[in-house]
Amino acid sequence: MKKITLLFIVLVFTFSARAQFPEGFETSVPPAGWTSFVGGNGLGTTYDCTESAAAASGSKAAFVRYENVSGGNAQDWLVTPQFTPTAAANILTFKQRQTFSASFGTTYTIRVSTTSQTTHADFTIVDTQAESDFGTAYSTRNVNLSAYNGMPIYVAFVMEQDNGDSWYIDDVNLIPDANAPNCATGPTPADGATGVTVSSDRVLTISWTAPATGDAATEYEIFWGTTSGSLSSLGVFSATTVNITNIAYSTTYYWMVVPQNVGGSATGCPEWSFTTEAAPPPPSNYDCSNATSVTVNADLMCGSVVSGTLVEATASGVSDNGAGTPNDDVWYSFTATNAIHRIELQNVAGNTTDLVHEVLEGTCGSLTSLNISDPDTSTVAGLTVGNSYYLRLFSYGTTTNRNTTFDVCIGTIPAAPANDTFAGAIPITPSAAGTGCATPTFTLNFSTDGTTDSGMDGTCNTTSTGLDQFFTWTATTNGLLWNDASPGNPGIIVREASSGNEISCSETFASNDAVLSGWNVGDNLVIQIYDFTTSISDVAFCLEEYTLPSPPANDDCSNAVSITVNADLVCGNTISNGTIAGATASSDSDNGTGTPNDDVWYSFTATNAIHRIELQNVAGNTTDLVHEVLEGTCGSLTSLNISDPDTSTVAGLTIGNTYYLRVFSFGSTGGRNTTFDICIGTHPPPPSNDSCDNATVVNAFPYNDTGDGTNATNNNGFISVCSLGMNDGVWYTFTTGNAGTVDIAITGVTGWDPELAIYSGSCGTFTCVSSADVGGSGSGETLSGVTVAAGTQYWINVGQFSNSADGAEGPFTISITTSDTTTLSLEDNKIEGFTLFPTIVKQDLNFNALENVEELSVYNLLGQQVFSSRPNATNASVDLSTLKAGMYLVKVNVGNAQGTYKIVKE
Repeated sequence: MKKITLLFIVLVFTFSARAQFPEGFETSVPPAGWTSFVGGNGLGTTYDCTESAAAASGSKAAFVRYENVSGGNAQDWLVTPQFTPTAAANILTFKQRQTFSASFGTTYTIRVSTTSQTTHADFTIVDTQAESDFGTAYSTRNVNLSAYNGMPIYVAFVMEQDNGDSWYIDDVNLIPDANAPNCATGPTPADGATGVTVSSDRVLTISWTAPATGDAATEYEIFWGTTSGSLSSLGVFSATTVNITNIAYSTTYYWMVVPQNVGGSATGCPEWSFTTEAAPPPPSNYDCSNATSVTVNADLMCGSVVSGTLVEATASGVSDNGAGTPNDDVWYSFTATNAIHRIELQNVAGNTTDLVHEVLEGTCGSLTSLNISDPDTSTVAGLTVGNSYYLRLFSYGTTTNRNTTFDVCIGTIPAAPANDTFAGAIPITPSAAGTGCATPTFTLNFSTDGTTDSGMDGTCNTTSTGLDQFFTWTATTNGLLWNDASPGNPGIIVREASSGNEISCSETFASNDAVLSGWNVGDNLVIQIYDFTTSISDVAFCLEEYTLPSPPANDDCSNAVSITVNADLVCGNTISNGTIAGATASSDSDNGTGTPNDDVWYSFTATNAIHRIELQNVAGNTTDLVHEVLEGTCGSLTSLNISDPDTSTVAGLTIGNTYYLRVFSFGSTGGRNTTFDICIGTHPPPPSNDSCDNATVVNAFPYNDTGDGTNATNNNGFISVCSLGMNDGVWYTFTTGNAGTVDIAITGVTGWDPELAIYSGSCGTFTCVSSADVGGSGSGETLSGVTVAAGTQYWINVGQFSNSADGAEGPFTISITTSDTTTLSLEDNKIEGFTLFPTIVKQDLNFNALENVEELSVYNLLGQQVFSSRPNATNASVDLSTLKAGMYLVKVNVGNAQGTYKIVKE
């Protein structure tokens, strides 16, 4: 029976030694039970231990980055939960890496404490590394903890630096000690093998068999080279296969595998070797004199192509003419059948697909470059029909080409069409009005019809970048409905036929229609269609007759439609079916957002200093609208607020004054049938703790509050003292009695992206203590183990994350707790008109108030709630006879006010 009991104790003890491990940091940093904090000098609070996606395994690792501090070195501590090493498991193992290969003076230590997880002085250094001891790739570090067998301990990972390096830590575990392993066997390729195949990508997989006897290997260090007895380490690997790159032909390679485990490295392991196959011959057209002949196509359809490769091509010695690196060029020749030909590389595939092609004239050994192109398609002009020309192909980069293949097409560009110029414009007939302009009705074959660039640009295309054709039209309507549909990327310019002056233009992109206008029925026009990309492509488009609608009644400021302001944000009163269809540009200025060439006007009388403007149910061909609030009189207006988003808040209004609201489309194409509704709402008052000066006072830990920052204002702009920066949101404050740490968590977030920060100092002159912004919209934020000093006031800001845009806060829950000896100041926070008596209580505690006391709670000096009551009365007594003798804090909620009072229980 005693033996069974002893076995059970050993099993339990062994489990306790391993219970916290392995730890891969896949849940959080620090994980549950772990903690992190800075050194005793308090330096280095900007960057703490956090998660990194650069993991040794899995998806996450622990990470702490360097920090530039003054007055000493920053220390970052990451500490395990308590565990007990045993004779069966006493080797602490983990994977680690740095960020930089250069040395910046960082020291990495492993420290052990037998008494405390958080007291710096209790830890003893058991392992020290400098930056030179490991590199920027993950490697394993083993630390022997056998001196602590049977003792519950905490282990700290401590990085100490000033503008030094970083530390990635992953796969922490407690494993058994072991003897060094034996050597591996079974090499592939076999030892002494010859004619080993070299793949087209020059990658060779080597492999071996793990040691069959002795303690197991956990990793293998690979040594590699081309000289026997002088090998270099390729690193440490966990698998028994490794891919070696840049394998050369006709080369003997020597290699060695040295198995490792916590006991050390195998000794006396053999050196193996193999020899690769001889290199294949280069392509037959590797130089100019062996150029492959290419048949020229009579059109651009590429019915005839020649296939080729750069595999094993070498430099021909012909001059580098300015694009790419011709160290692997191959050669082709062709006889010109036209003054202009198009060169096209097709189906390019392989390890290198960025190719250069060059057309040259002359004879081999005396060549002149005519055209060199990195894009796979180019046009070469000025050729002499019947003359022979050379085409050289090579990779753009310097990497040896391993398996690149391609097809070569040489095409003939036909003569330009008659309407290639403004003077040669030909008639075009748009579709009849109302037939629908959703699919292409016209297609221009720019890629095959010889179209050129006329150089006639407009306000839409400001530089000559593409091909164009011209058409005439005698206007039957005062507008055209234009749709740019795939393929291609066409644009349109409408010009006066007599002068060529531009009237209207549009580049609307695929499947977005626009209205072109600015002429009268019967005017003679020229319509220019162009491809505004630099590539040569076919273009498709639709033109439909369109009659512009009459302008809406509120087309001008003087006819602004009056809007009733809502008393809240529910939008019970709206203006329905507003439209910009047919609207024209007013004389008022463009104030920097959108294109107000189709603006319509509204007015409202301010009932509050702040109103919210909201465009609802926006529909039609253009839904990207701008709205602008202006003050003054028509003809003399000043812009107060302009917004591209459909909802905005305008502040600084004077109650009773009239303001104007202008609505227009963001783009220049016009709202052919756009409609919308408008709501002007009134914000409720901001929360009571909207400003730092009115911060909610926290008088006891733990503290919990369900807050709502929906109507909070950005009183003091953006709070930028912490590196993240944030909105001025809602505020909490507490004053410590003695030092320690606090944890702050924001949860229950809906519909907004919060940031959390804690400061010391005073309102307007803050010092950053810590901040957090790791989640997105709807996510909470947490600050753990924040160090607080004794007798110091701290401020907590819960605000929207942006440090440049005023965003709306929303509902949340805040909790503030402490896991150590932190207590709060015993200073009273009084409520006007409230009396609490007696202050030395035997049994009953009485109060008088001007309003109902909603809640009365009693806390001991450790912050623990020991009594709670909801009297909902202005005068009452509560029985505290069950409390032990001592000092207590009484927290009282009266309306929006909160007070704290000291009492003594006898």
